[in-house]
Amino acid sequence: MKHPIRQALTLGLLAAPGLSALAQDVGLYGIADLYVGSIRGSDSRTVVNEGGNAVSRLGFRGREDLGGGLSAHFVLEMGLTMDNGTIPLGGGFGRQSFVGLQGPWGTVEAGRQYTPLFFNLLATVPFGMNANWAPVQLAGSVDGQPAAARTVGLAMRQSNLLRYRYGGGPRAKGLRVDVAVAPDEGAAGVGGILAFGASYRGERYFIGYAAQRLDSGSAAATPFHN
Repeated sequence: MKHPIRQALTLGLLAAPGLSALAQDVGLYGIADLYVGSIRGSDSRTVVNEGGNAVSRLGFRGREDLGGGLSAHFVLEMGLTMDNGTIPLGGGFGRQSFVGLQGPWGTVEAGRQYTPLFFNLLATVPFGMNANWAPVQLAGSVDGQPAAARTVGLAMRQSNLLRYRYGGGPRAKGLRVDVAVAPDEGAAGVGGILAFGASYRGERYFIGYAAQRLDSGSAAATPFHN
């Protein structure tokens, strides 16, 4: 008796307007960032690198008004390594790829996206998402540590994430509540996450708390590209 129920549920989800691929308003956005750096010392070198101020990216986003205070949206975003033309994070839309449904009750999103912990950190650092100096980057990448001390860095972006958010964007004033969960789809239970964040932004202050639990298993640390 389980199979008919699962099939009906699947058909119902496919027919839901929130998962529609159509959008009334589709936009293209991106950042192209390159810098020339020179270091002089016992090992002098001059380099041309990407991400001196912000990580390069290219993305598409769209929104469709469904009526009754509801709207559907999507985001597809890839990273760009401007100095050599490659695409980091395994290629494709590795930075973000999700769909969502927004209403008076909040926003529900599913796909690869940022975690609640990331947004709370982003709201409190002056360097934002700077590729070289932002604490968000330094906390998320642990490849500079000795091999014996390496752990999986703070998961700022997660695949298969189901997320509920109440409130505006990271810079919006007022209350913001963010809850997210992702199943263990990887081998040996790797990839699951449970995350929560809450914050309040006033005219001149920000108060926030966030926590997350990542099932990393025995996976080695991977480069973090924000």
